Amino acid sequence: MYGAKIIRQGRREADGKPHIKRPMNAFMVWAKDERRKILKACPDMHNSNISKILGARWKSMSNTEKQPYYEEQSRLSKLHMEKHPDYRYRPRPKRTCIVDGKKLRISEYKVLMRQRRQEMRQLWCRDTGGMDHPESGHTSSAFSNGEQSFSCSDSDDCDSGNEHDEAKQQQHIDNLRKMGLLR
Repeated sequence: MYGAKIIRQGRREADGKPHIKRPMNAFMVWAKDERRKILKACPDMHNSNISKILGARWKSMSNTEKQPYYEEQSRLSKLHMEKHPDYRYRPRPKRTCIVDGKKLRISEYKVLMRQRRQEMRQLWCRDTGGMDHPESGHTSSAFSNGEQSFSCSDSDDCDSGNEHDEAKQQQHIDNLRKMGLLR
């Protein structure tokens, strides 16, 4: 569907009321028309680049050039107050979580979990003797995390035969605990 327009339903608050947008500030009032002009001239330009251009242009404008947009901002704010007298701006807090007693942003949490998954894969795929596994075609190599040395199989799934008996599994669990990945 070339040229199709996606129509999304408006956001709703928890109580079912429609989300009330904030009134536009002076920059947004000015940028709305300017963005269209840039898009007409360069339809393939990425939005982030357009935003950088708009920001630089706005910054280079004098206060007298900006004045009409500040007046429009004031008019829009008054109109918004009349339409929504009970409106109060409530910014969403940045999404965070607590891991090991530390407060992390969601992006930091995702990176940490990705690293931990990778470490766990490596630990579960260990060969305690550091030997090759000719029956499975897997080889092992050693590495150290700074505190302990481990041997690492080149397989990610370690499902070849009886490589992991109960003693080896217990050793993997102990290693995870030592690294703080398991309690």
